[in-house]
This record gives sequence, structure tokens and C-alpha cells, in this order.
Amino acid sequence: MGTRYSNISLWGVSQDELLAYLSHINLDAYISPTINGYTVLYDIASTGYPHNLPKIIQTESNLKSILRKYLNGQQAAMVCLSSHLSRQFSCSVLAVFVIDSLNLWYHLSCNGQMLDEYITWCDKQWQPGQSMGKQTEGETQGGDSIKLCSAFGKEYAVLDIEKILRQPVSLNFDSMKRHESLAKALGISPCWVVGTNYLCCTGEDDFESHYDSHQEDNDPTYEQALIMIKKTLSHKT
Repeated sequence: MGTRYSNISLWGVSQDELLAYLSHINLDAYISPTINGYTVLYDIASTGYPHNLPKIIQTESNLKSILRKYLNGQQAAMVCLSSHLSRQFSCSVLAVFVIDSLNLWYHLSCNGQMLDEYITWCDKQWQPGQSMGKQTEGETQGGDSIKLCSAFGKEYAVLDIEKILRQPVSLNFDSMKRHESLAKALGISPCWVVGTNYLCCTGEDDFESHYDSHQEDNDPTYEQALIMIKKTLSHKT
């Protein structure tokens, strides 16, 4: 199956704020500490189970439209959740889905509206706001470096982000390397997002190896990080 993970980063929303709200709407998820203004969400719905979205999201008027546009259940769940949270907190939200070693997709939303989408390895007919479709070799598509940087107050990084987005797809610059580069340019600590998803938090995937591979000097140890995440389970059974 290869590399496969997803997570959602919120800008300007604290861990406590997000935990309180997700507990209220009953979403099964874990949450990272808030670092550099970012809080990362690892939820079960975004692992490919849109039926696990909370009822408040399932009853929203745009849900059926999103499910029609995004035939991939994982994409659909991430778009639904990102849209809802960006509207709820009036913030910018970046959902990232890495499908394999060469394919990275992101969805950027703010105040409930899609601002931008991007994919590295897809049918040339692909357009933002729809399922990724057939995965074929081609140039990177979508991605607006100005919108991406403006959403997170990183206007100074536009040129760096543009280079990262347009870097040709290759084994030397795979999806995880691209994600790590994007995270650093946006001020997101890579160890909390690259390779990490809900399954890492539950022990079904290897959190330690992903975290240690991208840990920087000021980051907590793997053991400390796992404790920080596990205490934030928002869905109590």
C-alpha cells in the first residue's frame, strides 16, 4: 500500500479550543499541541470513513454536494470537516492527504470556503474542487502560492512555496519530502504532520518512526509527544 496518511492543520485555534468543540460535537480525534499558531487534527473520518463525521456535519446543506464531487471518501471527509471547522472558528485550515510516495493533495479553506487545492500526480483533466480521479504521471496541478501564504500570514514565503509546489515529481523529491518542505515554509513543525495520522495515535501505524524522522532540536521527544496527543482524545466511549 505504501505511504498513506492525512491530517488537518488549523491556524489561530488553540488545542484547548479545538478539543472543547470536538468533544461537544462528538468527533473521534486526537489533537497536537498548538505550536507557532498551528494546531493539528488527527481524526478517524479523514482516514476514509466519512460516515464517522459528526451528525452536525452530516446534516449540513453542502454535504451531499461535496460527496458527489469527491468520489474518494477520504477526500470527501477531509473537505467536509475542513469546511466546517474553518467556518466554526473563522480560520484558515489546511488538509493534507498523501496517497503514496509521489502523490500529495491538499485542500485549503477559510471561513467555510475553498480557497485552493493542489495535487502532484493526477489526470490532466483534474480541476480544484473535485475527486483526484485517475492517478497518472503529469505535472503538478493547482496550488496558488499567494493564497496559501496569505491564509497563514506568510506572505514573505511566496517564492519559496512556489518553488516547492512546482518541483517536478520524483523519487528524490517524493510526497513526504514535499510535505516537509511545505510545512517548514509555512512555519508548521514537520514532526507533527509528516507521516502522522489518526492511526499513528492509536498505535495502528508507527508514530515513533515518522516523528523521529522529522523531529528538530526544539521539539519534544517521541515519548513526550505521544503523551501530549493521547491525552486529547475527544471522543469518549
